[in-house]
Parts: sequence; C-alpha cells; structure tokens
Amino acid sequence: MKNRKALSGLVVAFIVSVLCVSNSFAFNAVARDDSSRVTVGQNYFGDVLLGQIYQTNWGYSTKIKVINTSSTRAVVAKVVFRTVVCSSEIFDFLLYLSPTDMWEGEVRVNAQGAVEIYSTDDSVLASPAFGWDGTAACNPFTGVWASETTPFRATFSKPSFAASHGDLNTFGHIEVFGMASYPATAPLDKDSLAIVYGLIPGLPTLTTDEINSIIACDFNLSGNALDVPNVLTGTISLENSVYDQTVTTNMTALQNWENNPLFMSTAAETSIGNSTYNSVVETEAALAKAQYVIPFDFSDATGYADIVLVNTLPTLYRGGTGGSGIFTVPGCSFTTCLTGSCTSVPVTGGLAGLGYRPYDMKETILLSYLSGPASNPPTLPEVSMQPLLPMIQRAVLAGYTKGWVRVMLPGAGSGLAADGTTRVTFTGAPILNSYINIYDNGDLDWNHAASPESTVTYGGTAVRQ
Repeated sequence: MKNRKALSGLVVAFIVSVLCVSNSFAFNAVARDDSSRVTVGQNYFGDVLLGQIYQTNWGYSTKIKVINTSSTRAVVAKVVFRTVVCSSEIFDFLLYLSPTDMWEGEVRVNAQGAVEIYSTDDSVLASPAFGWDGTAACNPFTGVWASETTPFRATFSKPSFAASHGDLNTFGHIEVFGMASYPATAPLDKDSLAIVYGLIPGLPTLTTDEINSIIACDFNLSGNALDVPNVLTGTISLENSVYDQTVTTNMTALQNWENNPLFMSTAAETSIGNSTYNSVVETEAALAKAQYVIPFDFSDATGYADIVLVNTLPTLYRGGTGGSGIFTVPGCSFTTCLTGSCTSVPVTGGLAGLGYRPYDMKETILLSYLSGPASNPPTLPEVSMQPLLPMIQRAVLAGYTKGWVRVMLPGAGSGLAADGTTRVTFTGAPILNSYINIYDNGDLDWNHAASPESTVTYGGTAVRQ
C-alpha cells in the first residue's frame, strides 16, 4: 500500500479546498420511464440543466459550457448561481443561443479578490439595452454582445446568510433554465432574438403583428415563442492553473420540466418551482434515490490518493414552498418575488441520517472498520464535498484496499403534482451525486455515481421502482 502521508502538493491543494468548504457529503440520477412528466435525462439532454458545483477556493475556477443542440430552434436560457449553504441566488443572467450555438464562461476570483462570472462569448450581452420604441421594426439595437474587447463580467453578491449560517459565494451550485425557443436557422443575428424576448415581459399587451414586425428585422428568426425542447446540454470543469489540474463532468439534465415558454427577466427570482407543468415534488420524485454506490481501490497499483464524494440537494431551498417536506433540519429562508411583492419562506437546512456500508472484494461488510462521519452520519447541507479515505482508513490499513461503498439515503417524500390533486410519493431523497478520484500525481477524474431507481407513485400507481 502506498504511503498516504507523502501526497504531492497538488493533491493536498484539492483536499484542502474540499475540507474548507464542508465536512459533509453527494451523487447522480436515473430517468423515470414516464414521458409525460419530468424525468432525468440519461443522455444529459433536457430543458433544464443542474450543475452540481462551482468552486473558486484555493486557486480553482469553474468553466461552464451550455450547448443548444437544435438546428431549428433559437433558445433563450437563464443561468442562476446559488450559494453552498442556503442556496441564495447571488447572480443570474440570460443566454441567447442561436441554433447549434454554445456558450462558455468562467467563475473565478478576480484581481480584486471578488468572485465573478467572466465571458467573451457573444451569446451573452455585456451591456443589455434595447432601443425599440414600439412604433417600427428594426430600430437600432443598443445592446453590446460580449467579445474579447468587451467581455461580460459581473461580481457575485454576498449571500444574505453569510454571518448566521456561514454561507459563501465562493462555492455553490448552478441552474440553467430553458426559458423560450423560437423557430430559426443559423446563422442568426441575435439582436432580434434579444429584443423579442426582452420586450415580452415588459409589454404583455404586445400584439402578434408587433412581434412579427420585430421578427422581420432578421429573416432567419420566424414564428412566436415556444417552449424549449430537450435540446440543452452542458458541462462544468474545475481548473487549477497553478497545479495544472482540470476535471470535467456533464450537468444533470431535467427533461420535460416545462411545456410553456417562460418570460422572466433577471429581476425576477427563477427557481426549480417556476414550472407550470411540474410541481417541486414532481421534480424531487424524478431526482429521488434511496442509495448510491461507488467503488474504491487504494492498492499500490492504482495510485489513488483519495476519493471525494460530491453531494448536491438541488431542491432543498424550495422545501418550505411546495416541497415534499423531506428536509427537516431548521435552516435558512427562500425569498420569492411575484407580482411586485416578496415573501420570505423558511427553508429546511439539510438531510440527516445517511447510512454507509463498505464492502471488500469478497462480499465482506466492513462496518467494524468505519470511522469519522460514517459512524456519526452528518447532516448534508445544500452542497458538500467529503473525502472518502478518512471514513474507511481503518479498513485500508487492515488490508481491505479494494471494494465498494453503499450510501443509503433516508426517508421518503410526498406532495401534490402540478394539477393540485394528484399525490406524488417517492422513497429516498432528491440528490445529485458524483465522485472525484484524486491520484497521487495530482490527476483527477470525475464520475457520476451509480444508483438504482427509487419507488415513485402518482395517485397510488407506481411509475418507477
């Protein structure tokens, strides 16, 4: 067995960046065979994307890519960044994706020490402005699209609960919501796409003729707004230039989350509960799992320094506003702003009571060798990263260097579907899970964790088990 004390500096840097964020735990999801309701896309395509983490601690930055794979639809999407503990929305912005377009941006710490989003990609406006006066088509568009000379950059706000809950804006999770799509062909001048989408929230009385007069500015954009089909996909990459580390994973995709176009500006709170087609509980049911498993191999042949478990509870912040009630630890609050008024709703703060079952290569359960949080299961916050080796180090030192770990998620949830009458139930908890293998030489790889489907019922009828 390798000497676990002799870790290189870049391995230590990654481990320290994990420990400074959280001392808790996370993994992936499996699609339900039910095309009429929200599911998790096994092929990472959908109308909503969930990025497990962004990370800017200890020299890391996070690069994000969002792709519109459609060759016949232009898509407007909204990107939302939420904090690690309370899921406070600290920044959001709109993407304007022409057919087959991709946007790339980076969350990083700038020279002033502030966390910012930075992009030179022309799918985002560096300076949003609209010059249409409502009287004629093709008025000058005064917005400025991002470029190398005029980049889009914005500083993340400080989270509201930083003092009382230890919340951070240096670490958190990402949501990408498909807002609306338009029949279009590439190449597309994005000015008219931005104008059409930007006008509708502010001018609800806009007539079809007025919309068509704006559309006439660009012959490649045609037709009224439609819902976003399951054409979005994306990745997140953690990068550290000091240690030359890069690790990438796909975002989790929700399919059929919404079947209507949504018109929400950056001034409006956008959340997992905004769908008119699926309630929060239906989304939780799609993400639910009762357990997940990961392999481990700390033998000499592999060179593993550690394995970091990544857990994200993407619906926790909506627990007090239509959620299943599965999150029971007192926590923060979620502020929802609709029709000009804002309401603060208490949010439950985590998921308690996880169970861990490590096994060796010969079906032997290693419960007597567990230590640390495995023997005293933690409460998972919104986002967490936890090294595996400290939990099973006694087993490794005893010679059990290869095997696997079953992580069992407690409880069950229930609530109403979007129709307001159908009761939805599920076992386990809605969670995104993955694991990052860290090697002695500092290399990393990032994998979604395997998990069997949990039991889900709609109106008493099982749709997944």
